[in-house]
Amino acid sequence: MGLVRSIMYTIQALTHRGPLLARAIVVVCAALALLLSACVPGVFASSRLPDSVATAVEAWVCGEEPLSPAYQPTLFVATNGSDASDGRSVEAPFKTLQRAVDEAGPGDVVWVRGGVYGSDVEFRRSGLPGRPIVVESYPGECAVFDGAGLERVQRIRLTGVRHVVLRNFVVRNSPSEGVFLMDSHDVTVSHVRSHHNHMSGFLTMGGDRNLFSHVIAHDNVDRPHGGDADGIGISTGDGNRIHYCVTFANSDDGVDTWLSTNTLVERCVSFDNGRLEGDGNGFKLGGGNEQVGTVVRRSIAFGNKVDGFDYNSGRGLLLEHNTAFANGRYGFVTRDAQLHNNLSVGNGAGDQASSERGNVLRGNSWTLGLGEEALLSTDPDHPRFLGLAELGGAVGSGVPLGAGDSAGGVDVGALTLGERIASAWRLGAAASDAGGPRPSR
Repeated sequence: MGLVRSIMYTIQALTHRGPLLARAIVVVCAALALLLSACVPGVFASSRLPDSVATAVEAWVCGEEPLSPAYQPTLFVATNGSDASDGRSVEAPFKTLQRAVDEAGPGDVVWVRGGVYGSDVEFRRSGLPGRPIVVESYPGECAVFDGAGLERVQRIRLTGVRHVVLRNFVVRNSPSEGVFLMDSHDVTVSHVRSHHNHMSGFLTMGGDRNLFSHVIAHDNVDRPHGGDADGIGISTGDGNRIHYCVTFANSDDGVDTWLSTNTLVERCVSFDNGRLEGDGNGFKLGGGNEQVGTVVRRSIAFGNKVDGFDYNSGRGLLLEHNTAFANGRYGFVTRDAQLHNNLSVGNGAGDQASSERGNVLRGNSWTLGLGEEALLSTDPDHPRFLGLAELGGAVGSGVPLGAGDSAGGVDVGALTLGERIASAWRLGAAASDAGGPRPSR
């Protein structure tokens, strides 16, 4: 755990001695974090998943068992293969993924054997509905695509394609984005870890109905300034989804939906974002003063340099059952948005920016007068980190939002009573993922 983060979370544990004093110290620590990130090289060079989050996502990427649904391979890639072969058997694999995707058509499934490959790959061919082109690691193995030494435009990129599935591999050290979608639609990127790239871990521009599921994006930093590398960026496009994600230690924001419309974000954890001159929001949810219609549910932002959830001038947001804790400025900053059953405590400047107007607020912690007593633990390494205390005021204090909610009230925040990050986020993993090793590549 980084020095500054350790100090900030230790301070959070002292709030019982006086909330005003604790809040003042948190603000000072946030300022210290900003100063150190700009002035001390390497102070954020190493980062890790706190135990509460690591337990939840350890099986997401390169687990020991195949994922569901299981695809039957038609093409193979291996480090000892040859691009002169036909690639149609495990005994005669291609050597490069580029050769395989140039060969692949609708319904083809590429299994990539474990090992390290260059990440200069461009997808130019599309699948069909029900017959996607699939690329994934060989079951029980892990393909790693490494961009060290490549030129800026060289990265895994999908250009004008449809119905492609990328899953179960690692991308690292790209000179640009880790995985980049341009004008591509109906693409699924799942169970992929993208880290230590020079730009965003995942970025899509101009594409509709793309899905990012069970993805991890961290330590993506655009040096020397750090203002553009997000964990996941949905810059434009309509109807895109992020379903189960973890983003941390990225130089700009954890998740940035910018000018995309009707983007849905569910079950994401975003923390410790903001390096160098980056904005440092957990979730940035709009832009350009546009009507974007972003929806965020059951997501958590903690320990980010600036805000947990920030509208960034985007309008028409819907935020339900989210939790913001120990962010450097505010937990929630929105305007003309609907906020229901959100929990926000221990943030540096306040739990919600009260100066913003036009919001519809129902069942949120700051209107209920809840504080950190609502939480069982504020230690990210504790298994019940951000879990609800039964008598802390958040249990049963929310408002019903759907047919499945109790008329007597629902719990406030991303987690329900008795739920842990580990259990809630593991529910999103396929059953065949259970028991895989923690990603360490």
